[in-house]
Amino acid sequence: MSVRGKRRARKNRLCLMCIDPGIGGTGWAVFHNPDLNGNSAPVPVVDSGVIRGSGASWIEKSAEIAGKFKDVLDENEPTSVVIEWPQTWAGSQTSVAATLRGDLLKLAHLCGMLYCDIVEHSYAEVSYITPGAWKGQLPKDVVIRRIQDVYPGSSFPNHAADAVGMGLSLQGAL
Repeated sequence: MSVRGKRRARKNRLCLMCIDPGIGGTGWAVFHNPDLNGNSAPVPVVDSGVIRGSGASWIEKSAEIAGKFKDVLDENEPTSVVIEWPQTWAGSQTSVAATLRGDLLKLAHLCGMLYCDIVEHSYAEVSYITPGAWKGQLPKDVVIRRIQDVYPGSSFPNHAADAVGMGLSLQGAL
């Protein structure tokens, strides 16, 4: 059976992949058959990781991350992908400064590259979610504590932790 045939055959189950894009590192987490209505306990993280680029410029790093991401797609065969969309936090000087530097534009570019990879290499549905929609105003340390409450003894690298947090939020467990 071809890779495409396997993907079609596996469409009867939900394989959710959450992505926290970043030029310094793009985190991802995979969940099989999560209850997105929040009616049952959250499912375990099946796989997660961080993809980094080593290029000299942000565009080179983005291209390298997108290239490596294709392998992650092939390994996990997601049926649904949720990408965190860049958002400016109006009350945060750090966020506003990043926006003025063009950092959100760079992230949006990376999101577009990842979207193209997903559409070209899988049959996954793609959607976007802003940080405010999945975590509200929760700081990173609170998100990590909540992840550890759900998955005791777990430890996820920085960007992968945000992807796990997104997945928990979508399951109503953050």
